[in-house]
Amino acid sequence: MERLFDPSLSLPSLVYLVIAGFLGWVGNRAYKWVLLWLNRKKPAAEIDETQARTVKTFAEARRINAEADTELNAIIQRLHARIDQMQLGIDAIRIERNDWKERAESAESQGKIDEHFIKRLTAANELGVKLADLDEPKRDAGPIENK
Repeated sequence: MERLFDPSLSLPSLVYLVIAGFLGWVGNRAYKWVLLWLNRKKPAAEIDETQARTVKTFAEARRINAEADTELNAIIQRLHARIDQMQLGIDAIRIERNDWKERAESAESQGKIDEHFIKRLTAANELGVKLADLDEPKRDAGPIENK
């Protein structure tokens, strides 16, 4: 079901809003006039003292903010120094890791070479051939024929 009439836009609602707004504005002005009337007999020195307290409060707030900013900057600088130290440590560990990795690769390569040499010696021993005979080819063998 569709509503054709919106009560918030009716004439009594609009009149109420206008009167409430006007009374609020009048009330705000009246409040300020009452304060002015109540303070009419205050000496100028007291008014100046109030203004001075306000200025002092704002100055203290700015000082506190400046100190907080200074402390925050110091904390950030210490954190950056600590991060730099950690980065140097990480770099040293990375260099050491790479060195150990190279050593491991070298040891693995040497292990393969040693394993090959052991197999060669075992085969020569099983065949009854001297190692010197394996290293040097026989020269008295006949010419190689091409077929």
